[in-house]
Amino acid sequence: MSSNVNYFVFRINYDKEFEFIRNELLKGTLRQGWGASGMDVTKSVDEFSVAWQKNWGEEDSEKKITRKYNNICIMKEIKLDDIIIIPKVSILHEDSGRFFTVARCKKPYSFSLPYNEKNDFGHCIGIEPLFSVPYDFNGESQSVSNKFGVYRSALNRVYISDFCLAVDSLIKTYNNGADFFSEQSGNYLKILSDTTMDARESYLDKMVGEMQKWQNKTLENIIEQLFNKNGYATKKQNHYDGEGGDIDLVFQSYNENTLLSNIYDLTDKDNAPDIYVQAKKKRHTDYNDINGIEQLLQMESKSGKHNILIVINLADDFTKDAKQRAEDDGVILLNGKNFASLLVRYGIDVDDMD
Repeated sequence: MSSNVNYFVFRINYDKEFEFIRNELLKGTLRQGWGASGMDVTKSVDEFSVAWQKNWGEEDSEKKITRKYNNICIMKEIKLDDIIIIPKVSILHEDSGRFFTVARCKKPYSFSLPYNEKNDFGHCIGIEPLFSVPYDFNGESQSVSNKFGVYRSALNRVYISDFCLAVDSLIKTYNNGADFFSEQSGNYLKILSDTTMDARESYLDKMVGEMQKWQNKTLENIIEQLFNKNGYATKKQNHYDGEGGDIDLVFQSYNENTLLSNIYDLTDKDNAPDIYVQAKKKRHTDYNDINGIEQLLQMESKSGKHNILIVINLADDFTKDAKQRAEDDGVILLNGKNFASLLVRYGIDVDDMD
């Protein structure tokens, strides 16, 4: 939010003159009503009132005329490069609807009646229409559209910082090439995911940081809890061969209540693969992370069968060499944030661990 830029909500005529006003907008002129001949608001309210009565009769009260004059005068506050938000108008749609247009001021207020002999809509702002966005495209568009109820007048200067920041975020999204009317528009799960992403990432980082403080046994216990809660029985713990091979946890590769369990009941459960898990409690980058992969592969080579091999390392990520080795030998790698997200998904609370 720039301190040099102001933000305005600008409502137009949505009834019989909507097509005309929208076409003018597309040409770069944003027009407001109550602007018949002589009603230029650079003049005094008395001159405005006389012109009003001359054009439209004397039925309206002075209070109403003054109120309209004061509201339209807000147009004079709109300066070069200020941002204007126009509810219910889209650059891409001919009818009004649940979208709004964001424009930038390119020429301050002037008074000029249209060339179509309409004796109205003489109040003008020169604009550059930037983009239109559906009300429900994402969290920012909802934050903007939810405030439209606050800004009900024809002209509104915006002072709510959250509104301005949301508009700035939409402009940034637009500058990055977003398609506001793609198939993702209105996808509420995506909106929720995008809006809460920073909070979720921060929470996962905090979880990983807490787990990195644990003893090795505590980490192994929570891994066991994750698998056991999902129906996988523990077969062995801290199994090693004395020659460099090492497995922290071994689980059945099937849940007792699944079809795969029944198939092995009918054949030979001894031939069923196991799940080998190696847990590493490292920070940042573990430059020796390939060691965990090699420990599992060595133990598998002595088992006489193919197993499911998983390395869980609380480091930020795996090295290039480890990723290549894992890809070559079919080893699954879970970094700290991957593992934390699984704990959240399956309801394992790290605060309950000692």
